[in-house]
Amino acid sequence: MIRSLTAFTMFLTASVALAASPRLRLGWEFCITHGKTPTIETAKRLIAIVADLGYEEIHLFSKAAFLYEKHPEPSRDRSPYTWADVRELDDFCAAKGIELVPYQASFSHMEPWLATPEYRSLAEAPEAGVKTRWKSATKIPMGLCASDPRTLPFLEELWDELLPNFRSRKFNVGCDEFIEYDDGGRRSAAAVKERGALTVYTDYLRQMNDAIRRRGRTMMCWADIVLHNPEAVDLVPKDVVLLDWGYEATHPFAKECSVLEKSGHKYWVCPGTSGWNSFVGRVANMKGNVAAAWREGTAHGAEGLLLTTWGDGGHPQPWLVELPGLVYAAACVRENKELSDEELSARIDRICGCRCGETLIRWGNLYRLCAAKHVGNWSNLAIILRHRGKSIVRPNGVTDAMIAAVAAERRAAREKLDLTGAPAWVRDDVKLMELLLDAVEWRAQGDHDRVVRELPGPYAELWLKQNRPGGLETSIELNLMQSEPWARMKMWN
Repeated sequence: MIRSLTAFTMFLTASVALAASPRLRLGWEFCITHGKTPTIETAKRLIAIVADLGYEEIHLFSKAAFLYEKHPEPSRDRSPYTWADVRELDDFCAAKGIELVPYQASFSHMEPWLATPEYRSLAEAPEAGVKTRWKSATKIPMGLCASDPRTLPFLEELWDELLPNFRSRKFNVGCDEFIEYDDGGRRSAAAVKERGALTVYTDYLRQMNDAIRRRGRTMMCWADIVLHNPEAVDLVPKDVVLLDWGYEATHPFAKECSVLEKSGHKYWVCPGTSGWNSFVGRVANMKGNVAAAWREGTAHGAEGLLLTTWGDGGHPQPWLVELPGLVYAAACVRENKELSDEELSARIDRICGCRCGETLIRWGNLYRLCAAKHVGNWSNLAIILRHRGKSIVRPNGVTDAMIAAVAAERRAAREKLDLTGAPAWVRDDVKLMELLLDAVEWRAQGDHDRVVRELPGPYAELWLKQNRPGGLETSIELNLMQSEPWARMKMWN
């Protein structure tokens, strides 16, 4: 009896402590820039869903998805949003009680700009060829030159067009993965040698922050560069909000949140939906990733949780693939509750107006059936389809038996699907998931010609029902044709 009472008391104490913890602010990073730009109707539908789930912020992510009047070149062929489009979305968000935060890649991840002759001279490494931490080399320039006095005025021209279209006083500038300074820089090599890469990087952040403060905004940026070198966190201005991203269930949020808590910066934890580079999701990983970010962010004084959605490789996955992550993260933050698969499935069914949740979750866990080894933010299903060339090349350890198990589970999960009453967009997104799974299955069997012959037409038809045409051709080439080099993928990413 005493032992049972003690256990109950411990459980009650832990529950009260969790309930008493300050709730994180809840946000979603909405990627409209990796090839796929949703129609305004589609964007509003997604915004309405996240508003109903209790999200308070949306970070609208662009590299070249906004049509800048002074610098329009990188947006050509991308079906970009005009400023009128942005203001319409900002008004819609405001009516839904959501703060729409501008997120324009600045400093790093400037590939669409720096790939063009007009802007290449602003790059840190105009000729590319920089070794990355992933043991590859850049094919096109990615980052601005910190020591070039023209780069900050260029960014300020972008910002002066962008910021007046948003009510928010926050501004996300990205600044992650600045790999061109990892091996000593190129044009800034002398400054890196004299002051160190981290100081060059954080000095430029300071200049950016000063410019953003003059415009009455609060700067937000990714924290990965300084978290890789925690002694550099104190070099970042204290009024900059740091965003701690990590997308695996094993990501060390506890360690990183502790560093950020001690630094005195406001910060957010930023897990992901695990929808990109997977086609149908990685639901088990998503749940572990989101739960870890939520728990550690709550324990270590984070200001918010920003759930990220990315569109790497031409953004082939349908919007429906993001829904399990959106629902799960909302339950964690708004209800202090980690949903079981059954609970998650039921909530997805209510949103979609049909019985599809169990199928989405089971398809979203197909990656585990051929996970011969850890492949980072990828599913082996995506690796099979994205392999360049027609021959059968599977990741090491992926066997015929694994491929057969994926096919069998896919079909078993589909038996649980009942789209009676489903809106057209749900039906279309399920069709797109089926198409992508067909492509993986046929490629795994060596039938690349069938993929090329049968799937690009239906893929295009489904894309155009919810998204603008810009990026469609490249997405087909990257995911179904295997005909374009990596450089083209990076230009569109």
